[in-house]
Amino acid sequence: MPPATPPGRVEVEGLNVPAMLARPVEQPRVLPAARFGRELVSTLGRATQVAAGLPGGTKSDVGVGALATVECTGETQADAFDAGAEVLRRLSGVEVHGMLWARVGDGADSEHTLTVLLSDVDPELGEAAGVTHRGAPGPPCRTVVYLDAVAARRSAAVALTGIERSGSTQADALAAAAAVLRQVPDLRIDGVLWSKVAGPRPDVWDYRLALLASAAGGDDVPAS
Repeated sequence: MPPATPPGRVEVEGLNVPAMLARPVEQPRVLPAARFGRELVSTLGRATQVAAGLPGGTKSDVGVGALATVECTGETQADAFDAGAEVLRRLSGVEVHGMLWARVGDGADSEHTLTVLLSDVDPELGEAAGVTHRGAPGPPCRTVVYLDAVAARRSAAVALTGIERSGSTQADALAAAAAVLRQVPDLRIDGVLWSKVAGPRPDVWDYRLALLASAAGGDDVPAS
């Protein structure tokens, strides 16, 4: 029988990483390797069949691949981002390809989960298996994302504010986002966008995380 996972830690597909949650994790969720393998093979097989059956001659291309996911759940939004930052500090040699954000429940009982999509970087090629969004060069900024074209033309436009935070490492970008959420706890995160931007040298990247946020209890109003 494998040793029990200590409180305050969580098992992620066989990798023991710190949970960094506000409360101890007494019963970490462990996905058995056999089940994980069956689900992965089944999903890849079905996706491959669908991709192979798509009509040709279109302007799009569909590929099938596999990325690892790490789910970081916290009692607060900042807790989830802090957990993701700590995972990336300890999990060297991986590239983050994207992130998903989910809020489950309402009020004091809600939980927040940041799902990080990542893969190993090939030590010989220096490249990862998946693709990563390339952000536009320039300093991080505050932007407004309108929900639809009709709303953008209304006097009381419904919008989400995109607040970008960057770092020289992937962990730094998540830690910077967590710091914002601790300073402004009333922000409600509705989505995240991950990107990397070429730095001053070919082998240097700037990692950016945009928080798509609205004010808790109401719509965000674009800055004039």
